[in-house]
Amino acid sequence: MWCQIIIGDAREVLDQIPHSYVDLIVTSPPYFALKKYPEHPKAIDMSSLEGYLNDLREVFGKCFSVLKDGSFACVVVGQYTSKDSSFFIPGHLVKILEDVGFRYKREHIWVKPKGTQGIWNRGTTEFLKKPYPRNTMINIQHEHILIFQKGNDKRIYEKEKLTEQEIKEYSWSVWKIPVSEVKEHPAPFPEEIPKRLIKMYSYQSEIVLDPFLGSGTAAKVALDLNRNCIGIEVNPEYLPLIKRSIDLTQKRLLSSVDFKIVRYDMGQLIELPVRSEIVFT
Repeated sequence: MWCQIIIGDAREVLDQIPHSYVDLIVTSPPYFALKKYPEHPKAIDMSSLEGYLNDLREVFGKCFSVLKDGSFACVVVGQYTSKDSSFFIPGHLVKILEDVGFRYKREHIWVKPKGTQGIWNRGTTEFLKKPYPRNTMINIQHEHILIFQKGNDKRIYEKEKLTEQEIKEYSWSVWKIPVSEVKEHPAPFPEEIPKRLIKMYSYQSEIVLDPFLGSGTAAKVALDLNRNCIGIEVNPEYLPLIKRSIDLTQKRLLSSVDFKIVRYDMGQLIELPVRSEIVFT
């Protein structure tokens, strides 16, 4: 197995990945207008909805190119609500990915149970102060997991199967999963989400890509599930967190995983392994 963590702008890094190289994309793009992200000159534009969506369009257009035909892209995204405005970001994302060539397939709703506080409840405090009709604000406790496919390949391989329990849990449209306890990132997602998506839409030894790696969760889970992985993160401030998430202990480094950190932002070249096809019988 191998894993490459690439520090750099996804819009530039994706140009260095061969066409149809990746088997699955699992990602959660930065949340619109969330001010807690560290500033970076090449980060996704947060100054306006138009700029934000244009940047995501560019990234996902390049994701489409590197994804194999018939493979899937899974995007975890929340909506934006404030006292003065609301934007249904999942709807915008569906249109963007369809525009660049993806086919929208389905969605899961991720419900954060037991009153876990959402990140889009800026106006609820004002509502509590003035609890009057027409001044209502809601505390959003869910996010959307959007599933897309490149092309229309319907081939099914029987080499691996989900367990009966996994089928019962994964097939529901609503997933009740507690939020991540990682504190160093403003919007980490729990390991259970990429675990389910990777098991549902890929096979062992395939390649999983996260173009917005953040805290490193998707890469960590991909390795745990015996998948190769590519993680792209624009902000080097998250590199220590990524290393901890992936558990770069001596045990991991001495395992069969070929792990590499590439500072593309500092001029290092990206050299990905030659792709070897998996033969299913």
